[in-house]
Amino acid sequence: MVKGLEDGDEMDCTKAAWALNRATCAVKTKVPLEQRMVFIHIVLQVIKIVEITILPYRLCRTLVL
Repeated sequence: MVKGLEDGDEMDCTKAAWALNRATCAVKTKVPLEQRMVFIHIVLQVIKIVEITILPYRLCRTLVL
């Protein structure tokens, strides 16, 4: 993906996109809906915690600087 990349060149993300698509399809077909729902709930809770703890700190630093 980044092999031989020089300044100004763009990355070829084709393989990464292909792998993500395969992984998504595998999850949809092999993981039961209930497990996917629990995973999404946990991820959303982690995002909420990050927003509560980190974002105000960054905002304060931005206003002070």
